[in-house]
Amino acid sequence: MNKIKDEISQSYFFDAIDFRNRFDHLWEKELHKTGRIKSFTDLLMAFECVLKCHAVLSHKSNNPEEVYKVVRRCNHDIAKLCALASFLKNSDIYKKVSEKLGQFSVEIRYVLNAEASFFSIIDGWENAPINYTQTIGNHPWVMELREILNTLIDPLYDKFGGLVDDSLSDIIDHEREMVDFLIKVVIKY
Repeated sequence: MNKIKDEISQSYFFDAIDFRNRFDHLWEKELHKTGRIKSFTDLLMAFECVLKCHAVLSHKSNNPEEVYKVVRRCNHDIAKLCALASFLKNSDIYKKVSEKLGQFSVEIRYVLNAEASFFSIIDGWENAPINYTQTIGNHPWVMELREILNTLIDPLYDKFGGLVDDSLSDIIDHEREMVDFLIKVVIKY
């Protein structure tokens, strides 16, 4: 496997864990609706990151620039990321995540976007584009998603654990490759 591709996927993996931990820390503490929506956004971001990790790992190309660009083109679209991901043998989990979260955007973290998505003042909550009481306002629904997230994260621990390369020259060579990669796809001067 390409070391740069491995590092890209590992970075997404660590980001997913960070967002999951932040969600776990804040979810029960956010009792007002906008705070709850912002906490839920952390859960969405955890899904986005772990799906990007799965997409990178399952992409057939070993060209890290190509793989990274394909994944980045999905932006924050959970459904598109689910369509790219095939790391797990059972693709039903990706379909389930897409069905449950495909309608959500991380843009809901902004108060006005949240109001427009969940709380239709004129038509009532039940006629809003996304039903708050059946989704973010429904604790069992959110906790089911939290468990689904674990089914995507847990198989990756074995992939990213283990020994670090002890060859200083290999480490330096890899860092040079990583800088070249970053200059090509990430860093814009």
